[in-house]
Amino acid sequence: MQASTSEERKELPKLKKGRDIAIPRDAPAGFSLVEWLPGRIADALDEQARGCNPRALIFPGLSGGVFGEQNLRNRVWTPAARELGWQMEQPGSNVQLLRFTLHSRRDRYANTALHVWKYTEEVLLQQGSWKDPETVRRFYSGITYQTLAQAMAIHGWESTNV
Repeated sequence: MQASTSEERKELPKLKKGRDIAIPRDAPAGFSLVEWLPGRIADALDEQARGCNPRALIFPGLSGGVFGEQNLRNRVWTPAARELGWQMEQPGSNVQLLRFTLHSRRDRYANTALHVWKYTEEVLLQQGSWKDPETVRRFYSGITYQTLAQAMAIHGWESTNV
C-alpha cells in the first residue's frame, strides 16, 4: 500500500487508515458482492481516468471523494432502510426512527464474524478497524482483559499477554 498524503488522510475514515477486507462469498440477502465487484472496479477505474473519481473508490461520494458519514446516512442508508421497512413509530411523536442503524450493522458484522465465520479477535480487529483488542473483547467476544486473566488463572495458564 502506498503512503498517503495528508490531504488523502483527511478523507480516510475513522482512525485515518486504509484497510483491505475479506468479502464473504455467501450473500445472505441474495446479492453477490463478489460477482458485482469486478464490474464496479472497472467502472471506478474508468471514472478515475475521466477524472471524476480520482482515487478509483468503489463507493465514491458525489464529488468523487470518500462519503462522509452524514452524507452516507442521508443519501444511502436512510432511503435503503426505509425501502426495507426498517422504520418504527415513536409513540407520541411524528418522528420515525430506524430499527437498525449503521452502527448496529457494524455490531452485527462483528458478532457474525466472531461467532459464525470463526474470525479470531485479531482478524476481526484488522478487518473492522476497531481501536484495540480490548474493545473487541468488551463488546463482541464477551470478555475483557480482566475476565480473560481470571479465566486463564482458573485453568492455571499464564496470562503474560493479557
